This record gives sequence, structure tokens and C-alpha cells, in this order.
Amino acid sequence: MLTALAVADGDSVRERILRTAYRLFSSRGVTQVGIDLILAESGSAKASLYKHFKSKEELVLAFLEMREDLWTRNWLETEVRNQSADPRERLLAIFDVFDKWFRRRDYEGCAFVNILLESEVNSPVHRAAARHL
Repeated sequence: MLTALAVADGDSVRERILRTAYRLFSSRGVTQVGIDLILAESGSAKASLYKHFKSKEELVLAFLEMREDLWTRNWLETEVRNQSADPRERLLAIFDVFDKWFRRRDYEGCAFVNILLESEVNSPVHRAAARHL
């Protein structure tokens, strides 16, 4: 599913770091994943990370944007649209799509809610997670 976002050979360093962070943040949470793990798994140097992201916070904000694009726009909205063209039926279809998602073996929870719970109240990351939710 979405946590299986693969790092491709042609990815830029920034994209490789972000895709790796996406996979790790989605499956383990932001507070459980350190920069060193992201660097090791992405095959990137610390200088490369900080060239593209000024801080872990900036990387988390980029992750939230990517999650919005991939999960909400590309997956959730597409799944709901595929259920029906009728707006009322689409509203109900959200529950069916969520039910299917909740039952997946690779279910990792809602990254937006997880980050809300993990982050300091009113921090930039907390506010961004709330916006995306």
C-alpha cells in the first residue's frame, strides 16, 4: 500500500530521503524515527539531508504534504469516486473504504492523527497535521 512507497534508482537525493522518511514515519511514527535511521535507509549523507530539509521538523512537514497528496488525494478520494458518481452514495462510500483500510494487514493508522498525538500542541508540525486532517 502507501507505506510500500519504493525508492527508485532515478530519484533525486531529496526524493530518496523523503520517500524513506515517508515509509518510516508512516509505519513507526515521527518520534520513533531518528534522522540517522532515515539517512542509513536512504543511503544519504547528513549534509545532503540538511541541504534539502533544514531540520527534522521541515522533513515532517514535507512528509505531511506528501501524505496528503498520496493518501488523501490519490488513494482515498479515488477509492470513494470509484464507488459511485452520486454525492450521497460517495459520502456513505467513505465508510466502506475506511472499513477495508482498517482491515488491511499493513494498516498503519492515520498519520495525521498520530502526529497530532505525538507533536507538541500548537507547534508548526501539530498545526500542519491538524490542517491536513
